[in-house]
Order: sequence, then structure tokens, then C-alpha cells
Amino acid sequence: MDSKRRRRKSKDTPSELSEFRQNLQRSSASFIKQLSRTKRVLMENLNLLLKISEELKLIRPELRGPGVPAAAGGPLFHLFGGPDMMAAGGGGASPHQRVTTEEERTIARKVERLVTEFMEKVEPMKQTLKEIQTWCSELLEKQAETRAQRLLEAVKELQEMIHRLSELRKRSEEGLTGLMGFFSIVFGVGQEKDGKLSEAVVQSADQSEKVLQQLLTMELELDRLSSSSAGH
Repeated sequence: MDSKRRRRKSKDTPSELSEFRQNLQRSSASFIKQLSRTKRVLMENLNLLLKISEELKLIRPELRGPGVPAAAGGPLFHLFGGPDMMAAGGGGASPHQRVTTEEERTIARKVERLVTEFMEKVEPMKQTLKEIQTWCSELLEKQAETRAQRLLEAVKELQEMIHRLSELRKRSEEGLTGLMGFFSIVFGVGQEKDGKLSEAVVQSADQSEKVLQQLLTMELELDRLSSSSAGH
């Protein structure tokens, strides 16, 4: 399949190749402009998600990977304040605290809102990324084409994760009935037994970080392509 594709590419005329490059430059400029307008908001949004995630990991050590210290965070987390922002928000969580079922639902609702807002900023870039993927394919720019494809897959995975989080949260709320539900809300008793809701929260935050990091990497790759094209 690849050999057929390459034979077809070899037949592209100089004018066609020039058109492909111009289309790629236009799509690249559009993507960089879109990201530039939303980058700061995305990073601030992600910082809040990672703050919630780290506080949950501090309370629930099983949510941390092996050998990962409490409040470790990713590079973007530390870039925008890290543990200092946790302290400013009320001292952060204590390892001796428990998360009640109702608190986990509240956390899940907040994360749903944050990831939804995050996705609203990313969504307009998806079509531009598809265009970039197409033009990179035509020009045999395999590295950039692969990056665009992986980024689109990461965005799709984040959408699936937030859908799962929403379903878990709704299912949990539907189970909040009767006397135990009353005591859970009023007195804060009861703790999520299987940890699936908290796990989904952490996974959504981690995937949001992955998406943003890939967006920033894509921006650098497109800058490299633009510089390369300018040299031709």
C-alpha cells in the first residue's frame, strides 16, 4: 500500500507540490493562531485539573503509580504554581483525610465541567489538524502527519474518558437513595468502595495534560516545517 502511495506521489507535478505546501502553510498558520488564542486558558484549566488530581492521589495512594511521591504533578502542573497553589487554596489535602461518596461526586462534577471547557477550546482545532494531516500525507511529511494523527487520537480518548466519568457519576448519584443516601449527604458518611469515580477523575486530568503537551509539540513541529519550507 505504501509503495503504491509513494509511486503516486512521485507523479505529483511541481505545481501540485507547491499547492500542497501552500495549503499546509495556511492550515499550520490557522492552527498556531487558534492555539495561541487559547493556550493560556488551556494551561490554567489544566492546572486546576491537576490540582484536584494531586489532592485525590494524596488521599488515595492507590491512585498514584508505583514509586510516584505524593503531589508529584507533571511539568505543566509545576509550571503554573504546583503545590503552592494547593496551599493557597486551603492547605491541600491530608493523607489522613477520607473522601466521602458525596465529595467524590462533587469532585467529578467539577472535573466534568473543567474538561468540557477544555474540550470546547480544543474542538475548533480538530478540523485544522485533519487538514494538516492530509497535506502532510501528500507531501510525505511522515513525522508531522503522525503527530497530527496521534493528537487527534488523544483528543478522542479524552472525549471518551469524560463520557465515562459522567456515566460513573450519574450511576453513583442514582444509587444515592433511601436512608443511607440521606446520611451520606447530611453527615458525609460513606466512601466510594471501588474507587472507579476517583480513578476516572485522575485519568481525565492526566489525559488533558497529554492533549495539551501534544498540542504544544505539534506547534513546534509546524514551526519547523514552516522554517524548512521558507528555505526552499
